[in-house]
Amino acid sequence: MPVIQGHVRVFYQLLVNTLLVSVTNFTVWFAITFYTYLETRSVFATGVISGIFLVMTALTGIWFGSLVDHHPKKTMMQISAGISLTTYVLALVLYQLTPREQFRDPASVPLWGLIVLLMVGVIAGNIRTIALPTMVTALIAEGTRDRANGLVGTASGVSFLVTSVISGLLVALGGMLWVLVTGIVVLALALTHLALVRVPTSLTTASDAFPADAPSFPAPAITADPALAPPISAAPASTPPISAAPAPAPPISAAPAPAPPAGAPAVPARIEAAAGATPPPAAPQDRAAVPNPGASAATTAPAGAGAQLGTEASASQRADADPRVKIPPVPGAEANSGGIDLRGTMRVIAGVPGLTALIIFSAFNNLLGGVFMALLDAYGLSMMSVQGWGLLWGVLSTGFIVGGLLVSRTGLGHNPVRLLLLINIVCWTVTLLFPLRASIIWLAIGLYAYMLVVPYAEAAEQTILQKVVPYERQGRVFGFAQSVEQAASPLTAFLISPLAQFVFIPFMTDGAGARLIGSWFGTGAARGLALVFMITGVAGLIVTAVALRSRPYRRLSTRYTTAA
Repeated sequence: MPVIQGHVRVFYQLLVNTLLVSVTNFTVWFAITFYTYLETRSVFATGVISGIFLVMTALTGIWFGSLVDHHPKKTMMQISAGISLTTYVLALVLYQLTPREQFRDPASVPLWGLIVLLMVGVIAGNIRTIALPTMVTALIAEGTRDRANGLVGTASGVSFLVTSVISGLLVALGGMLWVLVTGIVVLALALTHLALVRVPTSLTTASDAFPADAPSFPAPAITADPALAPPISAAPASTPPISAAPAPAPPISAAPAPAPPAGAPAVPARIEAAAGATPPPAAPQDRAAVPNPGASAATTAPAGAGAQLGTEASASQRADADPRVKIPPVPGAEANSGGIDLRGTMRVIAGVPGLTALIIFSAFNNLLGGVFMALLDAYGLSMMSVQGWGLLWGVLSTGFIVGGLLVSRTGLGHNPVRLLLLINIVCWTVTLLFPLRASIIWLAIGLYAYMLVVPYAEAAEQTILQKVVPYERQGRVFGFAQSVEQAASPLTAFLISPLAQFVFIPFMTDGAGARLIGSWFGTGAARGLALVFMITGVAGLIVTAVALRSRPYRRLSTRYTTAA
C-alpha cells in the first residue's frame, strides 16, 4: 500500500490548524441552531438559519475561489480566521447586552442580528474549505492525494465529534455565552499557530513535483534546498478575512458543511501579507521539462514553473520574475486579470467532459440534502434532550473519523467517479430507511452509516477535481462548484421548513396521513418530518440511478482514468 508522499509535515500542520478552526465554527453553527430551536420551538426559524447559511455559501463560493487562486493561501486562511474571530466578538457583545426574553421570540430583531453575525463568521471558514484541497494538490504527490483527502475527512470527523459533544453541553449550561467565549479563545490560538507554520514559497507543478522516490509518511518538514523552499518572511500576515465552515461539511444536521457529500455540503465551508511576493527562480537543474496537467499533450513546462502553493505568487508573477519560465496556456486563462473571471472558469469546466454534469448532479443532491439541513435537528430534538442529541452526534461522528481513516488506508480505487455515485445510492437508501420507525436507535444506525461513507464521497469529488482541473484554476473551480452546488440547498431549506410546519406535520398529526398510515407509521410532528425524509430518499435514489446510466458519467470516468 503506497503511503502519503510529498511535503507531509506541512500538510499535517495545516490539517491540525484547520481542525481547530473547524471545531470552533461547527460549535457555533450547532449551538446557534440548538439555541434558536430551544428558545423559540420554531422549525421555521431553524430552517431559515440553514437557508441563510446556504445562501451566503452560494453567493461567496466563486469569490472565495478567486481569492484563493490570486492570493497566498496561508494568508487567506489567516484572514478567514480573523473575520470569524471579529464577528464572534461582536456577537458576544450583542448577546450580553440583550435581555434573554427577546431571544424567545422567533421574530426578534436581536435574535436574527445574532444569527447573521454568527453566520458571517462561520461562512468565513469556507475559504479553508476551498484552499485546503488546492494545497493538497501542490503538497502531496498525485498517487497518494486520495489518502490525504481521506485524512481531511478524518479531521472533519474529529471536529464533528468534539463539536457535537461540547455544543449541546455548552448550550445547556449557559446558552450562547460559553459557546462564544470558547470560540474566541480557540480562534486566537489557531491564528497564533498558523503564523508559525512555514509553508513552502515555491513548489513545482502539483503532479510533477514529486519523483517516485519522494519522501513518504512521515516526511521531513521542508526540504533544505533553498531553491525549493526559501524561508518565508518572519512577519506574519495580517488578518481580516472570510471563511466559512468549513470545511468541510457539517453532519447532515443543521451544521455547515463545508459541503454535503457529492452533493452534500459540509460545510458545509472554509489574503496573505506576502501576496505579491516573488519567489526566487528555481535552480537550473530543477528545470527539466515535464508535462503540464491542464495543457495539451504537446505542451510542456519547466518543473519549477508550475502551480505554486501557500505564499507563492501567481503564474504570471512567476513568469515576470524569471523570463526563462514559460507558463503553458490554461483554458480561459487569457481572461484572467486577477479578478473573479467567471467566464474563464466556466470554460475550464466545460473543457472537461462530464464535469459540468457532475456539478449539476451534486447541485441536485444538495437540493434534496437541504431537507437534512432544515429538519434533522428538529427531528432529533423531538425525541431526546439537547444534551443527549449533542452526545449522540459525538458518537456518530466517530463514523466520519473511521470513514476518513479507511479512505487514507485503502484509497478510492481506479475510478472515483463511479464510487461517488455508488456512495450516493447508499446515502439515499439510508435516508429512506431510518425514518420508518420513530426510534432514536433507527436514527442513530442510519446516521452512522451515512457518516461512515461521507468521507469517501468528499474525497472522491476532491480527487476528481484535483486531477482533471489545472492547478492554477482549482481555487476558482472549487469555489464555482461550491456556489452552484450550494445554490440549490437554500431553496429547499427555505421551502421545506414551512411545508413541514404547515403541511406535513398537520398531515401526520390529525390529518389524512394520520388516518391512512398512522396505525403503522405513527402520528405526530416527528412522523411528519419522517415522511419528508422518506420522500427525499426516494427522489435521490431515482436521480442517482439515472446518473449512473448517463453519457456524461461515462465521459468523466474515461477522462479521469486516461488523464496523464
